[in-house]
Amino acid sequence: MNDEHFINYLGQEGISEESIKNGKKILFVDTGFKGSIPKKIDSLFSPESQKNIQTHLILSENSSFPSSKTFLRHLSSWAPFLKPKDIHGKIIALEHLPHTMERSDQFKKINGKYQPLSVTGGNPVDSLKYQQDLLSFAKSENSSIEFNKQRGLWKQIYQLHKENNKEKIVSFFKNSCQPPKVGHILT
Repeated sequence: MNDEHFINYLGQEGISEESIKNGKKILFVDTGFKGSIPKKIDSLFSPESQKNIQTHLILSENSSFPSSKTFLRHLSSWAPFLKPKDIHGKIIALEHLPHTMERSDQFKKINGKYQPLSVTGGNPVDSLKYQQDLLSFAKSENSSIEFNKQRGLWKQIYQLHKENNKEKIVSFFKNSCQPPKVGHILT
């Protein structure tokens, strides 16, 4: 993240001092726990622009960043209701899935576009196998049904956001984010 072209990479992806000052709001969602990458990104922008940059960690152990544990509900129906320490291991397991490359530590211009690269690590062969497994799973009928349900949920949330009715939004989340029934096996 200390590469001189990191800021160029962000800019090409639409995240620049100018775009933020012109009203663009940025939300980063990170699988990390501490927020080291979001802190690095914040440091690249002026204090004025930092006000329009937010970060949610999937499982935050840092009071500066909220947790977006709702993304974990497919790992455990209890995820939104658990403390970070109770599901830390599941996130570690996700982060250790095969990667094509490790965390990007450099950004190089290739064919006119900045690309994130890693000098070390990665397992492209196993990563490709895992991606193919995910694609096969995604194409299954049960997955299609679940994905469509999830899309419907996000469309509802987006519509409520557009209406800008805080009471409806709060009510929606209170009614749709109930803990599993007692006796449900913790998975």
